[in-house]
Amino acid sequence: DKTGIFYSLINNTLGKQFFLARPRRFGKSLLVSTFKSLFEGKRHLFKGLAIDSLDYDWKEYPVLHLDMGSTQAPSVDEFREKIFDMLLNQSEGLDVEPSKIPSIFLSRICDALAKKSPHGQFVMLVDEYDKPLLGVLNTPEVIKFRDELKAFYSVIKTKEALQRFTFITGISKFSKVSIFSDLNNLTDISADEEFSEILGYTHEELRKYFIEHIEVLGKKLNLSAEKTFDEILKWYDGYRFHHSAEPVINPVSTGLCLNKKEFKTYWSSTAVPTFLVDLLKQRPINLQLIGIDESILDAYEPTAINPITLLYQTGYLTITGFRQRGTQRSYSLDFPNMEVRNS
Repeated sequence: DKTGIFYSLINNTLGKQFFLARPRRFGKSLLVSTFKSLFEGKRHLFKGLAIDSLDYDWKEYPVLHLDMGSTQAPSVDEFREKIFDMLLNQSEGLDVEPSKIPSIFLSRICDALAKKSPHGQFVMLVDEYDKPLLGVLNTPEVIKFRDELKAFYSVIKTKEALQRFTFITGISKFSKVSIFSDLNNLTDISADEEFSEILGYTHEELRKYFIEHIEVLGKKLNLSAEKTFDEILKWYDGYRFHHSAEPVINPVSTGLCLNKKEFKTYWSSTAVPTFLVDLLKQRPINLQLIGIDESILDAYEPTAINPITLLYQTGYLTITGFRQRGTQRSYSLDFPNMEVRNS
C-alpha cells in the first residue's frame, strides 16, 4: 500500500505536476494506472488502503493517459503515425478535429477534456515518456526524435492551467536543454527522500505482505524464514534513490522468485536495454566509482551520453555513499545486489 506515500502529491500541498524516473520493471506503469483509477473516482478499489481514511475529496476528472511505450518507432515519420493513432483513440467521444501535427492534436484534446470536466480541469498521465527516444540513442535519428518530443511535450506546459494533476514517468531524465527545457513547471521527485520508497518493496513491507510466500520458499530450499529473507535481500535488495533513504527491493524479481521458488537473475532476463549495451561496447568504464558529482546522476543530453548517468538511471548502479564539502556533493556508486552484479 503506497497510497500514504503519494497522498502529498495529490492533495495540492506540493504542487500538481510531477516527474518520476525509476528503472524498468519497478512498477511505474502500475503507479500510473493507480492514479488513473484514483482520479476517475473508483474509491471501491482503494477500500482498506491508507488513502481511504485520509482527507481526500474523490472528485472525478477526465483522465488523459498517454502510454508512450506504444509509440516507439525507428523513424520520426513512423513515430508520428503511432502518435496520431494513439491520440485518435484518446479523442474518441470528444468534439476534436484530428491533426497530423502531434502537438496541435494533443492541444485540442486537452481543451476538449477540460471543457467536458465539471471542474474545468482534467488529469494528464504520461507513462514511459522517454521510450521513443531511448530506442534511437546512438543513431542519427536521435536529434529528430528529441526535437519532435520537445514540441509534443511543450503542450503540457502551455495547458498547465487546465490540469488538475500531471504525472510523468520514465527511465531517464534528459537535460534541461533537451526535452525538459519547456517542462520547467514539473517537480522532479526522483531523488526526493520523501518518495524514495514510492516504488519497490521495503524490508518492512516484504515481511508484512509476503511472509507466507517466504516460508514456502524457505521450505523448498531447506532454509528458515529468516535465512530466506536474508537471501532475498542479498539477491534483489539495495536500490537507493536518496543517500539517506532505506534501500528498496526489486519488486518484479522478488515476485518471480517467490512464484517460481528459486533464486535467478530475473530482472536482467526480462530485457537488457540494447542502447545501454551498445554504449558500453563503445565506451567501457571502470566501475570503481567514487566521488561522482551529483550533476552526473541528475540528467543527460541524448546527443552526449555519460555512461555512468545511464547506468545509474537504468538501475545497474545505485548510491552506496555520500559526501558533502561546502556546496560540493559527491556520491559513491556500486551494483545494488547480486542479481545485477551477475547480469
